[in-house]
Amino acid sequence: MALAIAPGWVRTEMAEDFIAKFGKQAAVADIPIGEMAEAAEIAELVAFALRPSQRSLNGATLDVNGGSYIR
Repeated sequence: MALAIAPGWVRTEMAEDFIAKFGKQAAVADIPIGEMAEAAEIAELVAFALRPSQRSLNGATLDVNGGSYIR
């Protein structure tokens, strides 16, 4: 299996530091849904992708970025 997960902004300690310095509006300005992903969202996607039933999900990049860029 070859699979890449490409997250955009994820609400982490690093993101919180950015928000503290520049404000939430600056952090989410380029995210159309207006919020960062949560780490749990990424974990759920990984768990889904690793299910045996998803054997055809291969050779893909899964973008988790709130629509901030589209391939």
